[in-house]
Amino acid sequence: MSRQKISRAALRHLSSQSHSWQTAAQKHEQIRSLFSESSPQFKTLSRSVVLNDQALRMLCALNDFDRRKVAEELLGVAQYPNQVEADTGRKNWFQRLLRTKYPFKGYHYKIRYAVEENKQVIVNDILFDKNLLGPHPEQVSLERNALYRVDKKGTTRFTPDYEELGDDSRRVVQALEESWQTARPAPTHRVETRYAAVNGMQNPLQKAAWLMGTHLEVAHPEADIGDYTLFHNPTDGGSEDLFECLYDKYLMPARSHNAHHFAAVLHEAQRRGHRTHWVAHSQGAIIFSRGVSLAQKKYGGSLNCHSVSLHGVGCNLANVRRACTLAGITIQQERNNPFDLVPNIAGMNNLSRSGLARSLKFKGLVFGEDSLASPHTLPYLGLETYIHQLEFTGNNEMAEYARKHRPESEV
Repeated sequence: MSRQKISRAALRHLSSQSHSWQTAAQKHEQIRSLFSESSPQFKTLSRSVVLNDQALRMLCALNDFDRRKVAEELLGVAQYPNQVEADTGRKNWFQRLLRTKYPFKGYHYKIRYAVEENKQVIVNDILFDKNLLGPHPEQVSLERNALYRVDKKGTTRFTPDYEELGDDSRRVVQALEESWQTARPAPTHRVETRYAAVNGMQNPLQKAAWLMGTHLEVAHPEADIGDYTLFHNPTDGGSEDLFECLYDKYLMPARSHNAHHFAAVLHEAQRRGHRTHWVAHSQGAIIFSRGVSLAQKKYGGSLNCHSVSLHGVGCNLANVRRACTLAGITIQQERNNPFDLVPNIAGMNNLSRSGLARSLKFKGLVFGEDSLASPHTLPYLGLETYIHQLEFTGNNEMAEYARKHRPESEV
């Protein structure tokens, strides 16, 4: 969160009406639910903060997770109004897991405000701090858990005719990357598009942008997807991301910031009646499953405006099916490669002797750099297409193994 002071004259010119925190809480349930009237936080904000129309509208429009984070920053402004630039450095990565601690020293919204002579803080606007959002390819740990709108800029799609995209794996993947706007996805405070996605492990923003667009197009081959909303699950590296998966699946009742944020995103879209078709890939399926359960527990009610396609899931399918059924969410498809250790072992969906053997045989390709050869990274288009991908990438021995050890469901 950064802060920007404006002059009193400019403030008076911009504002048509102002609201004390107490008045805003009386009129708007979104504000009222943040702090109880008897709490020290409510009293501090009521005494020191006035919201102009634009700031109040923005605060009410945010999902519950973002609104609470911004309210915490407003409390900081009320207490220390002359600290113009908040410290936004990265904290320990583990704090991304903790519900009550954010992994950065400030949130990714900018507060524009003025301080009156009586030391009252007049908040004129709340907007994205674009210096903090967006890709950070040189230090991906600085990327934020946030929503982005990603635009389609080409016509390339991933189909069984992928060879037309290039004569080797690198060119095929490059063609898929260049079909999406990855350089600077646009931050957004809520889902406005028909299609949306949650990415998996070790996906910096630029990779997640094209990869999840590719997964959405495979999930909806009949659709002309011109843009979609990415719920970006940032990466802190392989071991840290893996620990986050385990944390969300097994360890503690309080889930990660990703899961709490996603629950609020689902609830906000449902409240508006906005229909959204999601794809959840890998760790994204864990976040989706936990987010659905958290939304049910915290907000109650149906989430039937949402549907989902599950790709290369890192969670147990029985668990996510149960969560979706209870919430009224339609699962449109499940697309998992039988040689992929993520759904088989990590998701505990196939721990049979043959399932373990297939998974361990292909683990090198899962963790390798070739997305086309991996049974996990790109969408699964069927076993025959995947065998062809192995041959195309020079993995002829693995292709022959896949032919001989195909599961009965693929025969």
